[in-house]
Amino acid sequence: MKPRGIGLCLAAALVAFAAGRQGQAEAPVINYVTQPVRHWETFFLFGEGFGAKNVKVLRGEVRDERSPEQLAQALAGGEAFAPPVAPPEKVGDLYGRQYVLSPQVIGGKLQGGVQVFWVKSDEGISQPYVVNRPEPFFAEFDEVAPGQECRLFGRNMLQAFYPPTPSLWLIDRAARRAYACEWGNRYDYQGHLDYQLPYELRFKVPEAVPDGAYELWVHNGLKTGLHGFGGPVPLAVKRTQPVSARRSDVRDFGAKGDGRSDDTAAIEAAALAAADAGGGIVFLPQGDYVVSRTVRVPPGVDLEGFRASLSRLLVKPEVAPFSADLPKEPLKGKGEDWARLFRRLEGPPMVYLVANSRVENLGFVAAEPAQWAVAAARIKDPVERVVVRNCDIVNSHAPWVSGKWRPGTACIGIVGYARFCEIRGCSLRGMNGIGHVGTGHKCRTIGNTFSPVGGSFGTTGMGWMIGTHCLVEGNLCDGSNRGFTCGPWMGPIERNVIARNGVVNGGSIEGGAESFLFEGPDVGRENWFGSPSAAGADWLEQADQKWKPDALKGRVALVVHGRGLGQWRRVAANTESRVALTEPWAAQPDKASLVVVRSFFMQNVLLNDYCRDAVGGVDFYGGALENTVERFVGLRSRGVWWYAAHVADPAQRLPFGPCWFNDARNCRFLDGGGVELEAARRTDMPTPAPLLCGNRVQHSEFRHSPYATNSKMLWSLKQTSWLPYGDARRGSPPPAIAWNILDSSTLDLYPGERGIGLDPETAGQLLWHLNWSGRQAQLDDKAAATLTVPQ
Repeated sequence: MKPRGIGLCLAAALVAFAAGRQGQAEAPVINYVTQPVRHWETFFLFGEGFGAKNVKVLRGEVRDERSPEQLAQALAGGEAFAPPVAPPEKVGDLYGRQYVLSPQVIGGKLQGGVQVFWVKSDEGISQPYVVNRPEPFFAEFDEVAPGQECRLFGRNMLQAFYPPTPSLWLIDRAARRAYACEWGNRYDYQGHLDYQLPYELRFKVPEAVPDGAYELWVHNGLKTGLHGFGGPVPLAVKRTQPVSARRSDVRDFGAKGDGRSDDTAAIEAAALAAADAGGGIVFLPQGDYVVSRTVRVPPGVDLEGFRASLSRLLVKPEVAPFSADLPKEPLKGKGEDWARLFRRLEGPPMVYLVANSRVENLGFVAAEPAQWAVAAARIKDPVERVVVRNCDIVNSHAPWVSGKWRPGTACIGIVGYARFCEIRGCSLRGMNGIGHVGTGHKCRTIGNTFSPVGGSFGTTGMGWMIGTHCLVEGNLCDGSNRGFTCGPWMGPIERNVIARNGVVNGGSIEGGAESFLFEGPDVGRENWFGSPSAAGADWLEQADQKWKPDALKGRVALVVHGRGLGQWRRVAANTESRVALTEPWAAQPDKASLVVVRSFFMQNVLLNDYCRDAVGGVDFYGGALENTVERFVGLRSRGVWWYAAHVADPAQRLPFGPCWFNDARNCRFLDGGGVELEAARRTDMPTPAPLLCGNRVQHSEFRHSPYATNSKMLWSLKQTSWLPYGDARRGSPPPAIAWNILDSSTLDLYPGERGIGLDPETAGQLLWHLNWSGRQAQLDDKAAATLTVPQ
């Protein structure tokens, strides 16, 4: 293959939605660079002034010969990294591997390391743009003891792999002192596992560290000085003393555990006595404990069995019919009535928790009308520190009854905002596994298994507790219609790690299914999509709006068209008509720019997950920004699907769901779906903004699996019926999918098998260094101005 000419052809194809100030000469400005940018990787620069003459991308390596110890001490002393404003004398470039795709977009491939970019033209030189700094998200624990091992999760925490040389530091700002942590991976490092090190590092806290609050920082191991540091992540060090919890036995309160007696009152009485004593463990020895209504567990009380297969709670209608209503009577012992903490739920659980409670080593056999085996909810405050561990749960309660869908039905249900909750090592068998109606912070879903009861249709396998800084690791869904899902009722879904999970035998003949589903965040919340009536250095204004004060706080403002293209900023506050940002724009938007303000699925990492014989794969449905899929394996499954929707239903207040700047790296798509970028746009609401932009697929294998871009049109505001391809009502809208990369990947296909298919509403795609396994390229390119760069 030969590189296809782009120049004027591409500029003409994209001029409708890549409009910069082409007629007005200006020095280059870098708005955004797709990251990370490692050695021999392809990337995009978005900015202004790229239409001038003699445009060149310059790259600089910031060298600093100080030792890691000296750098960490400088960091503790308050020294900060500042990039050089002007390029150094011996600055490098891209060695001809750059393509100016439009006055606002440059595509390029890097050879060598980089920390700072500049763009130079006859009109001047841009300000420096810093890339490749480590981005730690969260520590495995919030509090650790000296000598304890812990993991740090994030992205781009390592740049050099042979050998890997990161360092982790605890910084005491008050004492201006840095403590070196012992990097744990160095003792079990294997070269073929180097892919996980940028996302997960294990370390040990040194014994000499005093108790206190610290900042955890990571250095990527390169000789790049303070640029190589990423942080801070808060971490407390505390020497713990063994504490023996008060322990009581339910048999001392009258429980029989013989499978023939109603033990509800005895279990609740034991929990109430423990709460009156300041908390403790209620032990259920070997036996079958029949419950006839919801057992309410006050805060600070744990339920613990001998073993999940031997200590069981049962709904057994022939012994005692289970009440369909939650208890209304007080839950009062010596003092406080704990009943005031328990909110009303749509259906009754067997065991009801509110906060600071643990359920461990218990088996549950739930049946109608018990909607959950274990549920956690609270009237006002968040559900905090609820743990369900090593339990065996069966819940045959059907979520679909008399034509009514009850989404809360699950083995374990979390209702509301959850913080520091954990579900670990459980076997879940039911119509749904874990149902979380809300969002979470620093929750853990680890090492659970799920299989459906009563058929796969309608089941949402594991579910997950997810929101911000959550860990979903080592779970398996076998036979469910859906695997791991988070829905549109949730708030921000940011900086979570979903690692080493599997979905097998998934899907149903009744319809499609999703294995790892991120579905349209922020439905029904305040959002905005439009052109500002005015803009300043760090604000936007739309005079026609009537926002509620601070309703947009914490959301992301992304420029999807016009001046400022590609840059995003966090919203600090808003009034009725003005949005204030946390930092200034690189290039200030103008009245012709289009900006979307909303929550996104953002900066999540999916690491080493897999699907086998599953209908679905990894699916992002609208509103996805800077997510990474690393080492995903899809065998006879769909693969990765970035689906962006332009649905501006006023009733839902969902303005515009773009998928921008997402990565799929080192993935394998075998005998199924590959990667699909799909845009669904409104027939009655044309917009020049691309729905999918800046996404990258790198170093992946497609075996009998395609890479495709598709564009479909929605009929109207509320209906979602698809128009057939080529319908006359499409008109001639600008491309819906623009500037995406397929790089350094292998396609192994039979002759005539679908390989790469690019929709006519696609423009400016980069196909770079593809390997067709010695066979003829299978490329169906109906797009405008595709750039193909051969090996």
